[in-house]
Amino acid sequence: MFRWIGVLVLTQAALAAAPAHAGPFDDGIDAYYQNDFAKALRLWLPLAEDGNPNAQNNLGAMHENGQGIAADMQEAARWYRRAAEQAHTDAQMNLGRLYSTGQGVPQDLVRAHMWLTISTDRSMGGMLWGAPDALAARDAIAAKLTPEQLTRARVMARRCVESNYWECN
Repeated sequence: MFRWIGVLVLTQAALAAAPAHAGPFDDGIDAYYQNDFAKALRLWLPLAEDGNPNAQNNLGAMHENGQGIAADMQEAARWYRRAAEQAHTDAQMNLGRLYSTGQGVPQDLVRAHMWLTISTDRSMGGMLWGAPDALAARDAIAAKLTPEQLTRARVMARRCVESNYWECN
């Protein structure tokens, strides 16, 4: 299988010259890339708790990688799920990856395929940081599934998206 680390979300402001005060999310990006993980965590946690999917995905990555906080795969999965259920494609990919390996969640290749399918289907029109890896992982998982499991994963993905992420379990 593929080895990925959690994907952080970058903003245009983080890629260009930042203004004097860009806001807590962008300030967290700056802190993160200066390896000040404690500051990034302090800036992103309130945003994540208020429902910001970019901050939620980034907290998932920090929990996964033990950056500024002890590594905790269950917390990583929890934050990824919160962002994934808000249509965050990187978080969907990260959650699918965790299901594929059984880290922080029970291993479930059908559910892994579901989340990777949702992520790759949604990202085809734009840039997803891990899109090539997500496509390859989804296809590798598909090769391990029975035709019935593959059909079930596709039905689950469709139901999840059509329900606006209310029916994803």
